[in-house]
Amino acid sequence: MLKYMTYIFGSILVLAILAVGAYVPPTYAASAPVVLIQIQAGAAGAALQEIVVIYNNSSEEVDITGWCLQNKSSVKFACFSGDTPEEAIYLPAHSTASVSSTALSMYFEGYDFSLTYTVTNQSSGSIVGGNDTISLLDAAGEVVDRHAWTTSLVAGMIFERVVTSVDPLVYRDTDQTSDWQMTYLMRMPEDMTEVRIIEIDDSVEPASQLFFSELLPNAIGSDVGQEFIELFNPGDSDVALSGYTLWVGPELDKSYQFPIGAVIPAHSYRSFTNQEMGYSLLNTSSRVRLSVGDEIIDETPLYTDPADGQAWVLIEGNWQYTSTPTPGESNSASGVAAQEADEVNAVKPCAANQYRNEETNRCRLIAVAQTTPAPCKDNQYRSEETNRCRNIATETGPAPCAEGQERNPETNRCRNIKAIAMADYGVLGAQTGSNTGPWYLWLAIGVLVLLVLGYGIWEWRYEIGKLLQRMKGAVFARVRK
Repeated sequence: MLKYMTYIFGSILVLAILAVGAYVPPTYAASAPVVLIQIQAGAAGAALQEIVVIYNNSSEEVDITGWCLQNKSSVKFACFSGDTPEEAIYLPAHSTASVSSTALSMYFEGYDFSLTYTVTNQSSGSIVGGNDTISLLDAAGEVVDRHAWTTSLVAGMIFERVVTSVDPLVYRDTDQTSDWQMTYLMRMPEDMTEVRIIEIDDSVEPASQLFFSELLPNAIGSDVGQEFIELFNPGDSDVALSGYTLWVGPELDKSYQFPIGAVIPAHSYRSFTNQEMGYSLLNTSSRVRLSVGDEIIDETPLYTDPADGQAWVLIEGNWQYTSTPTPGESNSASGVAAQEADEVNAVKPCAANQYRNEETNRCRLIAVAQTTPAPCKDNQYRSEETNRCRNIATETGPAPCAEGQERNPETNRCRNIKAIAMADYGVLGAQTGSNTGPWYLWLAIGVLVLLVLGYGIWEWRYEIGKLLQRMKGAVFARVRK
């Protein structure tokens, strides 16, 4: 039994060793040993102050022209590109390139960043501190390096890659979470990129023959990666788009550069998605333009309120909506939502008594000559302001009051005369009596006399008492006699 148990445990141990040996950590399609070393999703009290720093971890310089930073929403919020098609951006060995939001660059005024960008969300920025994934993509769109997190990044702190060597400076790159730590931004990294002039292949024809053939501004579901702008090359030669600019917006105020190496073959369509170039087509109303330098190559008319899934397409020289988008292919007239051009442009004729206003293109009534108005009646006159007849006011005295009324001298209005109420019994005639005055006056006099007498009795009570005693004694004396 022990022997069999030993075989079992031994087999399990061998399988575990083989499994560990066969495990390969997740790697990225790195076109060069360039890594992300610092990520700040927002400074303390300033959500829009973001910074991402990349580092050349090798001893060879790397061409980072066309490389972009992308968040978890697949939005390329910052891309390295030269000011002209002849310019390329190189990152020397063991050097840094700092990518900053405009809010952070304004705070560090005078500091030279490698690249600045405008945040994609004006309230939370392009990088979400609580949960996000930042990817570094090369010019072909392949992932060079990536860092993802689900633990909230405290405002004012950054994710920083762990250093494994100081001279030369080398960062740990095992594609594990242990490569990163949370710390404070101790110093602002330097911009060490170099801009160089490169030779452009002139074997392809200029893009002046290109034109827009289709736009999908309002895709069904998520717009990310679904919106597209399509160009058509009707010429006999391939066309390189390096150095040409795409302008987007109702006012054509946002510009985007085509991917490095983008070419449209002869007699072919090519569509560019919003994820590929980082632009955004409004669902309400917008347009696009293609230019090179100061020369405008092509421009679409303004589209307005496209329905979900409807594309703005060019068919037989007319721009119209269709419910059948065809990216990279010729446009289909099936499902066209707009009416035919002649029906749209047709104008209904005006009535016989109307004419068409040249400014508004609307029908308006033809003004007719005014006729002489009918005369007013004998007791009326015509108002100069309204041209209408009005009654002539006559100055007469007030109408007499009705029977049983009298005219109030104050208000000059009639009012009822108040009649004396009739009694059910005979009314006595007037009686003659003495004019003794009001009874309450005599009552007051009597009360006053009583008060005076009472006061006198109270003041002379002793004398009155002695007087009464004498009178009493005198009466008794006469009785005894």
